[in-house]
Amino acid sequence: GVLSFHGSLSGAFGNNDLLGSSEFIPLNNTTSWFYVRTAVGEDPVCVDIDSIKITVVDIPDLETQDTSVCEGEKVELEDLVKNKDGGTISFHFTKNGAFNNSNKLSQSEVLPANGMLTRYYVRSAAGNGPTCVGVDSIAITVTDIPDLEVTDTTVCMNEAVDLNDLVKNKDGGVVSFHTSRSGAFENSDVLGNSEVSAPNESVTRYFVRAAIGSDPTCVGVDSIEITVVDIPDLITSDTTVCESEIVNLNDLVKDKDGGVVSFHSSKSGAFENSDVLGSSQLMAPNGTTTRYFVRSVAAGNCVGIDSIDVTVLDLPDLSVSDTTVCEGEEVDLAKLAKVTNGGSLSFHSTKSGASENQDVLNNSVVIALNETTTRYYV
Repeated sequence: GVLSFHGSLSGAFGNNDLLGSSEFIPLNNTTSWFYVRTAVGEDPVCVDIDSIKITVVDIPDLETQDTSVCEGEKVELEDLVKNKDGGTISFHFTKNGAFNNSNKLSQSEVLPANGMLTRYYVRSAAGNGPTCVGVDSIAITVTDIPDLEVTDTTVCMNEAVDLNDLVKNKDGGVVSFHTSRSGAFENSDVLGNSEVSAPNESVTRYFVRAAIGSDPTCVGVDSIEITVVDIPDLITSDTTVCESEIVNLNDLVKDKDGGVVSFHSSKSGAFENSDVLGSSQLMAPNGTTTRYFVRSVAAGNCVGIDSIDVTVLDLPDLSVSDTTVCEGEEVDLAKLAKVTNGGSLSFHSTKSGASENQDVLNNSVVIALNETTTRYYV
C-alpha cells in the first residue's frame, strides 16, 4: 500500500491533514498521536489505518553551584545540586562517565586535592524507556591554608618584642596576633600592636593568624612563646678602707640574685663585658674614692649592673724620736711624737695593742725605770 501520515484519525480516513514530513520533532514533555494510512487500489481504494503514540520525556534541567573551600575541608556534592528537576542523581569523575553512567564516585562527600580546581560531573536521569539524562558540572577550588613558620624567644625583663620578627614565613597570608587560640581562628582577641612587653619572669603564649582569601577565608594558626627572664637585682655595699689595705669586691656583693658576677672599671664595660678587672681583690689608690662596676649575668644573658665605691683613707704620717733620760726622770711621750696629717694620738704598751687600740697608757707622761730601755707604741 501507499503510506501517508496524518495529524488526526479523520484526516487519515479522509486523506487530509497530512504531515509535511515523516520526520517529526515532538514538543517537550508531551504525548502526541499520529495516524498512518495505507491505501491499496483505485476503485475501490482499500484503506487501513493505525496510530502511533509518541511520548516525550523531559531531560532534567540540572541547577548546580560551584564552590571554593579551604585545604582539608570536605564537600558534600549533594548540597551543591540546587535543582535535580525530577531526576535521579549520581556523581562522576568525567563528563563521558556521567553520560555513560560510568566512572562513578563511591560517595557524594569528597575531599578535593589541595591548591587546585577539581571538577566533578552530575548526572540526573529520568524515565525508564528511554532514560533521559541531564549532565552538569561542579567546580571546587581549594585554597591552601597558610603554613606558618614561627620561632619562640627568650628575653630579659622590660625588653620589648616585635612579634612580626618571630614570624619567619607567612606563606602568603595576612598576619594578625591574638591572645587566645580561639581568637586567632575567629579573628577576635586581637592585639593592638605587634610589639609586646611580656610580664616579668613568665612564659606568655601569643597566637598568630595568617589568612588568605575572602570567600572562604582560609586560616593558618600557630603560637609563639615568649619566656621573660628576670634581670639580676644586685645588692652591693660601698666600703671605706685605709691606705694599702686590700679589698675583695666579692665580699661587697651581698646578693648576686642568681647571676654570674664579674667586675669592671667602667659602667659601659659592665654592660658590654669589657674593661674587666683581672681580680676581685685589689688595692685602691690612696686618698681617693674609686667606683667599680659589678655585672651579674643570668639565664638568657640578662644583665644586672650595680656599682661599689671604695674610699681609701690616708694613714697618719707619724714621726717619732727615741730619747735617753736619767733615772726617775719623767718623759712626756707626746713631745716625742709628731703627726703631720691630722691623726689623734694614743700611747700603748704593746704593738698589738696599738693596732687594736688596747693596752692604752693612762697618761702620755711616764717615769723611766732605772738602767732600762723601754719601748712604747704610738
